[in-house]
Amino acid sequence: MPNAVILKTEVRDEKGKGFAKGLRKSGFIPAVVYGKAKEPTKLKVNNRELEVALAASGGQLINLNVLLDGKEESRPVLVKEVQRDPITRQLRHVDFHEISLTEKVKVAVPVFIVGEEDMEKDGGVLQVVLSEIEVECLPTQIPEQITVNVSGFAIGDSLRAAELEAPEEVEIVTPEDEIVVSVLVPAEEVEEEEVDDVEGVEEEEAEVEADTVDEETVEE
Repeated sequence: MPNAVILKTEVRDEKGKGFAKGLRKSGFIPAVVYGKAKEPTKLKVNNRELEVALAASGGQLINLNVLLDGKEESRPVLVKEVQRDPITRQLRHVDFHEISLTEKVKVAVPVFIVGEEDMEKDGGVLQVVLSEIEVECLPTQIPEQITVNVSGFAIGDSLRAAELEAPEEVEIVTPEDEIVVSVLVPAEEVEEEEVDDVEGVEEEEAEVEADTVDEETVEE
């Protein structure tokens, strides 16, 4: 299977918190494969091998070699959900979604920024609004990333999804008017402008008050 990371797994019959805890202690992670018109399949997968597979695949296409009764079955899947410990970040559970290699899928791929060193030297701050872009394509054609070149960008410049470039076989489905990146005025400059505006308003109010006092003095 092209562009797919191979991961060995085993079917498990046991379930429950106690079993899952013991499984993790032995270096394995509980997993489940979901698919169309199929009952979910409960698996166990080696923790270290799963980490390697997730990193190598970018969380996308993986070919599961599922061991059942001494026989291996190949099942192409996408990573559906990864659960980690909020403190240690250790893997706790993973869900896979079985797919067909001949049917298009919609997935989110990361945005990769290049050309920051060639931006205009006007003090602008690059803001990445969308860190991922949704695309539609065959599973074997999922790109590792969508590259955004910001060379020559200056304050006020932005790039929308409609302006992104992707491989011919990949369709970008993120709404065209969504801003992906923009270049902003530095926060300190904005604060200085706001302070100047406030001071200007205060001065105007003081002048108005002074004129009012003068008018009242004349009337007296």
